[in-house]
Formats: sequence, C-alpha cells, structure tokens
Amino acid sequence: MRIRKKLILLHTGFSVVMAVVLLLSIRPAATEVVRRSTETAARAAIRMVIAGQPDEADDVRFSRGDAVAMGISKEDGALLRSGAIVTLPGSSDVVRVGAWNPGASEFVVAQAALPDTGWVIRRIDTLLILAIVGIYLAVAAALEIYVLPRHVYGPIQRLRRADLAVQEGDRRAELIPEDEIPSDELGEIMRSRNHSITSLREHERALTDALERLETIAADLRQKNLLIENAQRNLADQDRLASLGVMSAGLAHEMNTPLSVLKGAVESIVEKPADPVPEWQSALMLRVIGRLERLSDGLLDFARVRPAVREPVAIRDVVEEAWTLVSLDRASKGIAFTSGIDAAVIVPGDADRLTQVFVNILRNSVDAMEGRGRIDIIAQRTDRESRQWLEIRIANNGPRIDPDILPRLFEPFESTRLDDRGTGLGLAIAEGIIREHGGFIAARNLPDRGCVFEIVLPFDLPPDATGGNAVRSDPPEGPA
Repeated sequence: MRIRKKLILLHTGFSVVMAVVLLLSIRPAATEVVRRSTETAARAAIRMVIAGQPDEADDVRFSRGDAVAMGISKEDGALLRSGAIVTLPGSSDVVRVGAWNPGASEFVVAQAALPDTGWVIRRIDTLLILAIVGIYLAVAAALEIYVLPRHVYGPIQRLRRADLAVQEGDRRAELIPEDEIPSDELGEIMRSRNHSITSLREHERALTDALERLETIAADLRQKNLLIENAQRNLADQDRLASLGVMSAGLAHEMNTPLSVLKGAVESIVEKPADPVPEWQSALMLRVIGRLERLSDGLLDFARVRPAVREPVAIRDVVEEAWTLVSLDRASKGIAFTSGIDAAVIVPGDADRLTQVFVNILRNSVDAMEGRGRIDIIAQRTDRESRQWLEIRIANNGPRIDPDILPRLFEPFESTRLDDRGTGLGLAIAEGIIREHGGFIAARNLPDRGCVFEIVLPFDLPPDATGGNAVRSDPPEGPA
C-alpha cells in the first residue's frame, strides 16, 4: 500500500476506535447522572415535606409509617433518627430516599421513578458521534492538506525523483539540495543518501583515473613486451648461430680423423695404382666410411626430422632390445646387466626411437667401463604436478663423469671418446628424443663410484600432443 493510503487508514481506524471507547464509557456515566439528578429531586421533596411545606413534585410519591412498614433496617433507622436523609435500597428504575419526621414521630420515604434514559443516551450518542466526525474531518483535512504533504509526502516524492535521476544517469538531479531537506528523520535519510552518492562518485572518479593509468601502463608494457620479444628473437637467432658454429666446429673435428685416414688410403692407391689394395686397408676404408655414415645418421636424428609416433610401448621390451643390440656390437661380455622393470609398465611413445635412447646410453656406459662392470636398470611410478610419471634409472659402477663435462653432457659433440666408436651426438640425440616424448633426462655421479642416468617419461600424452606432430612439453623439475 502507498503511504497516503496507509496513513488515511491509520488515522481513520484510530478515530473509530476512539469513538467506540467514548460511547462505551459515556453510557454508564450518563445513566449515573440521571440517577443522581432523580435522587437530588427526591431529597428536595422530602425536605419540603418534613418542613411542613406542600409537595410540588408530581413525579415523587411519599409513604409514612414505622421502620418495619417502610422496610427500613435498624442501621438506616438509626441514621434517619439522627436527622440525616439516607438513600434507601431500591430497584434499578426507582430511587428511594428516607427521612425522620420528628413532629409526627414517623419515617417518611420519598420514591421517585427514573425517567426513560434511552432517549437521553441516544441524544448524547448522536451529539458525540457528530463531534467526533467533525473533529476527525478537521484533523484529516489538516493532515492531508498541510502536515503530511509538507512533511511526509513531499520529502518522499523528492527522494523518488532523486533516485530516478540516479537510475537514468542524470548527475545534475541525483543530489537533493540542502534547502529542500527537512530537519526531521527524513531529512537525516536525505543527507545520508547525498553523502553516499557523493562518496560513490568520488570512488568512481578515482577508479576511472586508476583505469586510465592502468591503460597507460598496459600500453607501455605492450611496447616493452614487443621490444623484449624482438630482443628474445634476436638472442634466439644468435643462440642458433652460436649452436650452428659449435656444431660445425664439432662436425669438422669429427670428420677430420676419418677423412684423414680415407685420404691417406686413397693417396697410397693413387701412388701405386698397379698394386693391389691390401685387405686391411680395404677394411679400414670401410670402417671409416661406416663411421661417416653413422655421423650423418646422427646429425639427422639430432635435427629431429623424423615424424613422431605415439603408441603403447612396453619399456621392459625396449630396454631388452637395446641391450641385445649393444651386446652384439660392443665388447660387453664382461658387463653384468640386470633389468628390474615390470613387464606391465606401458607408456605412450615411439618404440624405435626409445630403443635408440637406451642404445646410446648403454653404449656410453659400456665404453666408459671398458668392458668390465655392472649396469642395473630400475623403474618406478611417481606423481609430479598432478600427473603420473615413470622414472627409469640406469646405473653403472664404472668411472665417474668429469664434473666439468657433466653440465654439458647432453650437448652435441660433447664426448670424452672422439674415436671411431663415438660421434659426440649419442647423448644429445637421446635427450632430444626424450623431450619429444614430453619427458626429460639427467645424469649425476654416484657418491663412491659410477654414475646414473635418470629418464622421466609421462604415463599420459602431454596436453599439446596432437596427431603425429612432435610432442613438446616442459618437464617437471628433474633430479639433482
């Protein structure tokens, strides 16, 4: 309901309740007034009778006699004999007043019937209702014409207009002027509202200024990011050029020895074309050419030009296949090899390229131990960064890796055995293949003797693995 309707209903209900209360309280009072008036008339009449004056009251009847005949009790009789006029018990519509007449030595009782009070009460009710209605109309008119419009309806309408201005975005009309604010509770609400809106606008301006500054900073950061990206591209180009230079130098160093041997063999043939080529020289030339071929294949593997394959791979079978190849090609008869990998361990990957990883690592270990020692391979599951990984450890009890070489062990052409059995690319190729599979590889020396290679492969494909493309993934932090 609207406030005006509520107020009209309130003061109308109040007036009705007040009228009912007045009517209910005036009725008994009016009856009592009539009774007292009748009693007063009866007392006056009985005084006149006792005084010997004629009775002029037509509505009063008199009775005379002793106490028993008049129905007067001993207590009332004693009071009457003392000269008092006493109101005697009577009915609801009759008033009895008694007195002692000493001249006649008798009791005199005046009895007066109460007049019809209904008409009187109805007249009083009518006058009272008219008075209440008149007062109510006057008060309601004063309230509705002057008091409420000025002190209630007006301020509320002003509040509504100001709130509508806020909703429509009219900044000029959203605040209520001070001269339109009353000095009552509604005025306090208006002032509090003005203060809240003023504070809100100040915060909006501060936020707008902050956003503008942020935009300026963001634009500056974008420019700086572009500069950084350009610098990074330049650094990457420089790194590639530097890597290419290192690779070229290493490749030249790797090829010099077999080319020198091949050159010497060819020169001896040219100098003595008629002489048959010795068998040992032919075998040497074949070995040199084979080494150059291996170097070429290693460069292709290092360049990662082969497409990646993703299929379930049993790591135990891969390790056993790699050891079979190494044991046939190397002097490994004195090497004790054990594998503790469960046959049920399956990871996604390329079986051939993973076999190449283990072949390269096992060859490196066999070469380092010079055909005597022990190689142990174990694997275990681990959780890292909410993913499951397979950790494979390849440990040997051969000589430890030179600490100076250890940080660069997986760089191309970083080898301690640059002879006909090594190209310096094996571990670099292994590291590239493991990275293609979303894992990482590391090496560390054992405390007493030997070293261990640690390979970590994911049990699931990296998030960016798609189709047959090479998988790239930033591996979790590896072992120290």
